[in-house]
Amino acid sequence: MILNCNDTEANILIDIYFEDSDPIKGIPISVPPQRIKAFRSGDVEALKGLVLDVNRQYSIRFRSDLEVVVQYGRCDVAQPNLAYLATLGYGE
Repeated sequence: MILNCNDTEANILIDIYFEDSDPIKGIPISVPPQRIKAFRSGDVEALKGLVLDVNRQYSIRFRSDLEVVVQYGRCDVAQPNLAYLATLGYGE
């Protein structure tokens, strides 16, 4: 989830890094002023055609032309009782 508290649209680039291959950089996404944009990492449309396999390790970096708040969560589906991890909505 990306929160844009600004009075203008935030233009964001998403970079995805992998353990075993080169990163994919510069996936564009925009967030209207005073709004949030929520999407799942399995959302092929939001990631402009990129398919992230459920069991593949990756990290995400968000670069924005405006200050925004990013909150990220991930569900571990490798075990039957599921574990959920969420980050705090802050960064520099």
